Amino acid sequence: MLEFLTDNLRQALLNVNMNSVYELRVRASKPVVVNYGGEYTFLGAKGITPHIGSALIASYSDIETIIYRASEYSVYTVNDRLRRGFLTGAGGERIGLAGSFVYENGNTFTIKEVTSLNIRVPHEVRGCGEVIYRTCFHRELKSALILSPPGRGKTTILRDLTRLISAHRFLNVLINDERNEIAAADRDFSLDTGAFSDVIRYTDKRDALTAAVRAMRPSAKRSWKPSPPACAAGWKCSPPRISGISKVCARRRPLPAPSASGYSAIISSYPARGSAGWRASTGQTFPR
Repeated sequence: MLEFLTDNLRQALLNVNMNSVYELRVRASKPVVVNYGGEYTFLGAKGITPHIGSALIASYSDIETIIYRASEYSVYTVNDRLRRGFLTGAGGERIGLAGSFVYENGNTFTIKEVTSLNIRVPHEVRGCGEVIYRTCFHRELKSALILSPPGRGKTTILRDLTRLISAHRFLNVLINDERNEIAAADRDFSLDTGAFSDVIRYTDKRDALTAAVRAMRPSAKRSWKPSPPACAAGWKCSPPRISGISKVCARRRPLPAPSASGYSAIISSYPARGSAGWRASTGQTFPR
C-alpha cells in the first residue's frame, strides 16, 4: 500500500495508524495534509502533527516522483487515465491530479505540470454492506443505485456487497472497475471481492456492459456512475436475470422512481468516513 510515495512520506507514515488514514494531499511547496480519522491535519516527519510548522513540505519534484512510481515509470502507458485526471496505485489507491490540461483537436490529451495530488487510501470494512445486503439481496438479486455525496464510502460498501453476494449466493459477479479501486486487481486481487468475482479494469461503461457481459456471462454486475447510454446498452445486451448495482455521487438526496431498466434506488445516509457516525454505523473502531 502506498509504495509509490517518496521515501520521506513513507517513513513518516510508519509512525501513523494507517487504519485511520483516508487521504493524503500533496501540494507543491505546501505542507502535506492528511485526513486522519475523518479530520484534516498535517503530516510531520514523526507522524501526525497539528502544527503547520512541523509539517513536511512537499516539492514539485516529490509530485513528479509519485506520478512516475505510480505509473511504474512509464507515464505514456497510463496517459488514458491521466487525461481523465487520475492514476491508480497497485493497492487501489486513487490519485487525483490537478495541473495544466493539454487539449488536442478539442479533446483532453493529457495533464502536465501537476502541482497537487489527492491520494485516497482504500479500506476494507467488512460488514459495512450487511444492512443493504439483508434488505435488498438476501432473498433475490435486484438492481440498485447507491447514492451519496463524495467521500461517504460508496466504493467501500460496493466492495463489501460484492464479497457478501459472492460468499452467500455463489453467483458470478462482474465488476466494471473503471479506476481499479474496488478490487485493486493488477496481477492478483489486492482487495477482497469474493471468490466468484471477475474484474474489468479501465474500460468505459458501454464496452463493459456490451462486450464483457456477453463474454463473462455474470449473474450480477457492479459498476461506477452509470450514464443513460450505458444503461440503455447494458439493458439491451443483458438478459433480465442479470442484476446490477451502481454507485453515483449525489450532493442531494433525490428519490428517483424505478426506471424501465429495473433500477431501484438506495439512498446512502452514511456520514463521512472515519467520523464517529461512520464508526457507529459500520461497527468499526479505528484507534488513533
